[in-house]
Amino acid sequence: MSDKKINSRNKKVLERAKLYNLYWRKKKSTTEIAKLVGMSPAGVRYYLKKFGIKRRNLKEATLIARIKWKKNFPIKEIKRMYYKEKLSLSKIAKIIGVGKETIRRRMIEYGLSRRTLSEANSRYPTSPFSGNEMEKYYLIGFRSGDLSVVKSHNKIICSLSTTHPSMVHLFCELFSKYGHCSKTPRKRKIAPKFDWNLKAYLDSSFEFILEKPVKLPQGEFFYAFLAGYIDADGCWFIRKRSKNGINIRLSIITKDRHILRGIYERLKKDGYHPIFRLHKEPCKRWIVYLERQDEVISIARKLLPYTRHEEKIKMIKLILKVQKRKNLSKIVKLKEKLRKEIKKEVTKCVKKAEREFKKRLTK
Repeated sequence: MSDKKINSRNKKVLERAKLYNLYWRKKKSTTEIAKLVGMSPAGVRYYLKKFGIKRRNLKEATLIARIKWKKNFPIKEIKRMYYKEKLSLSKIAKIIGVGKETIRRRMIEYGLSRRTLSEANSRYPTSPFSGNEMEKYYLIGFRSGDLSVVKSHNKIICSLSTTHPSMVHLFCELFSKYGHCSKTPRKRKIAPKFDWNLKAYLDSSFEFILEKPVKLPQGEFFYAFLAGYIDADGCWFIRKRSKNGINIRLSIITKDRHILRGIYERLKKDGYHPIFRLHKEPCKRWIVYLERQDEVISIARKLLPYTRHEEKIKMIKLILKVQKRKNLSKIVKLKEKLRKEIKKEVTKCVKKAEREFKKRLTK
């Protein structure tokens, strides 16, 4: 490349002393020098050759780059993300654009201590339980159904899997004010092939939901408990009879024989006529249900103030319309419309879980 071409392109001329100082004494790269003097890296290389300034070999260039990288390593940012924001090494590495092991080595070099297992487990802030008794017994009922609860060090971790958006909403509504809630797509061996795994990280004040209750609560607390249990595992039914009229029913099917037995005894005591029996022999599931129309309406009215599951609130409201014994065919149509809406929402929820699951595999 001729002097004329370089000068016309860069419109600047480098002095030998300045170039030598930048390249060898200040250890600048050709790209860094180019930015400083306002010319292209090719122009800088041209002047190095023209002035007879020796170029660095690969080993020297790599060593200088490594020293510079260490000097400019954002250790303050790492300390902030690790200790204050409680991010994992993997997430910090992804943000900075290096490997997890690089972050770990630099922390050792700078004498930064790793979080203890207890500290790592408390990366998400938590709030103690409110102490509200009705809420407490609702949560105990909800836990006795679908919820899985374990204790890990000083944390209570609740989890469940679902394909219903209303259950996702309910789970977050119940626990997000007390701790971090996560939603992870999951692949299953049975249909539907995808669902969402929900987790909530709570503090030790939630130890009351660690175990299922041995005895059911008394008084009005029983109905808060029952609402939670039905929100997790119960079903409200509205069916058209072969002739005129409709059938309504409340049923709960689980493996918890002692809980269902307790519900059966309490409902009998309160004047209802529940039926309690073995539902399916192979897996030992039990069922308790009410099917007398006036009793289903009565229990629906009692449970409505405590019920929090959106789908079940809508079903209860339809059941309460049966009390007027008017427009029964319209109620059946509304129930069928609700069933289709729920099915559509579930299908969308499953498809979204599938997309998110596959997206994670490609990352």
